[in-house]
Amino acid sequence: MTLLWALTWLGCTTVEPEPVVERPLPESVVEHLSWTRMRAHVDVLADDARGGRLPGSYGHRISRDYIEAEMHEIGLLPIGLEESYLYPYDSSPPGDRYQALPDGSIAPQEQDTGWDLVGLLPGTNPALAHETIVLMAHYDHLGVDETGAVFNGAFDNAAAVALLLELARVLVTEEVSLERSVAFLFTDDEEAGLDGAREWINASTLPKEDIVFGISLDPLGRATLPDFSPIVLIGLDRSPALQARFEETEAYADVPVVFIHRDVVPVFASDQDTFYDQEVPAIWFTNPGFSFYHTVDDTPETIDYRMLLADARYTAQVVTLFGNDTERFEFQAPQEAGVYTAHQAQRLFQGVLDSEVITQEDRD
Repeated sequence: MTLLWALTWLGCTTVEPEPVVERPLPESVVEHLSWTRMRAHVDVLADDARGGRLPGSYGHRISRDYIEAEMHEIGLLPIGLEESYLYPYDSSPPGDRYQALPDGSIAPQEQDTGWDLVGLLPGTNPALAHETIVLMAHYDHLGVDETGAVFNGAFDNAAAVALLLELARVLVTEEVSLERSVAFLFTDDEEAGLDGAREWINASTLPKEDIVFGISLDPLGRATLPDFSPIVLIGLDRSPALQARFEETEAYADVPVVFIHRDVVPVFASDQDTFYDQEVPAIWFTNPGFSFYHTVDDTPETIDYRMLLADARYTAQVVTLFGNDTERFEFQAPQEAGVYTAHQAQRLFQGVLDSEVITQEDRD
């Protein structure tokens, strides 16, 4: 009997399951985020017929019209210029890119106007509705090469555009109540030097002092490795208080969330950098799966919609958390990279080294 009692006791001393994390947005709402709808958007925007969405081109205009129609159908409030979603600005092409013409011929880029699109999900609290979280994704890309091969730009950045359209749709149709407002900003001319975001933030249709922070989603939808799929947040060192709050949000993610200092990624840029110029807190949200980046192989077939859905689910939680918050976050000059930065970078390296799909030669 003693042995039986001991075995019974051992059988009852199982490891306690980890407590369920209470997320800001219930799963009954989050489950409505659809990877198939996001895929449908990507398939349209990154189709060969869009010609790489080069600003000034026919395919770019069709893409812009598509996004505008989706914003209208979702029911976002137009806050561009002249009561529209459109925010036009003067723009000149860099002169080294090519567009596909409607007749199939190839010609140098021609452009004199850039076109951002911006719509608002108004906050429900009269005392907080003027405060706005800005979610942005650029919709332009690189056009075609001299032979007509298309830079489809599925990863960069049609997938992020698709995510924001799907997130807006769910927030509206599921009647998610956010006390603060959320602006959905689709920027142009990012590839030419962040021009669309810069033009908008410099003369914003929203008061800059009312922007809580911005998030640039770019690029998204590809895991680093098949068994390692982190979300990387860059630039929170510009607002340490905001970083401290974001560190708490890793518990809401289905994948690892890694925080990287802006200054240790000097080669690349995205639209959040224009917010820093105006001393507005902002975050660069990306998936470091850069295979096919800026090549003609960046096609819809290469997007991992499990990754994109994880991105969307996390973004929905973050927007809900901060959309129902009252804290404001001070912008600070760049903080020195230190031990914390090293530990976060180590997490990225370790995730790669622990992968079961790479060889020992890769690790070496």
